[in-house]
Amino acid sequence: MADVARYARSPRATWISQAIAIPITMTLTQLLGTVMAASSQVVYGQILWNPLDIVTLWDNRPAKFFAGLFFAFANIGTNVTGNSIPFANDLTGMFPKYINIRRGQFICAVLAFAICPWEIEAKATRFLAFLHGYTIFLGALLGGEFFPRLSHPCANLCCASFVIGLLPRPQREGFPYLQLV
Repeated sequence: MADVARYARSPRATWISQAIAIPITMTLTQLLGTVMAASSQVVYGQILWNPLDIVTLWDNRPAKFFAGLFFAFANIGTNVTGNSIPFANDLTGMFPKYINIRRGQFICAVLAFAICPWEIEAKATRFLAFLHGYTIFLGALLGGEFFPRLSHPCANLCCASFVIGLLPRPQREGFPYLQLV
């Protein structure tokens, strides 16, 4: 939520809105799932927890269409807020002179089709190979995110090399070249 919450007028505004919205939305989601599973047992004679399974049992074609349309809308909204905006923010932070939020989102959309995710998920062996390769990038990003942002280099033993001068201090502005190492 930090990618969207950074546009708030004050830190207190983000805290208040999240303290109200998160419990309400989480409670409604869990309540609707429970009611749906319980009502499916009454109507169809079996407990169905997957909404798509319930929609396939409907006889009304327009109802199926609108349910599919709402599922697509929810999926697009989730992916835009969860994937496209953070990716665009990261690109904007790395290349602020050339990329803004909108361009970053377009780059994300192009890359989303270019990596062919349907091919990755087609077989379990491909998906596991993707996950194993993905950890290489996550390890580098994790080290770059946590260690250079410590308030004092002595705060963690992992940063002892900064103290004794073996490595240069992490740079605070511009492209984070130290993360690539």
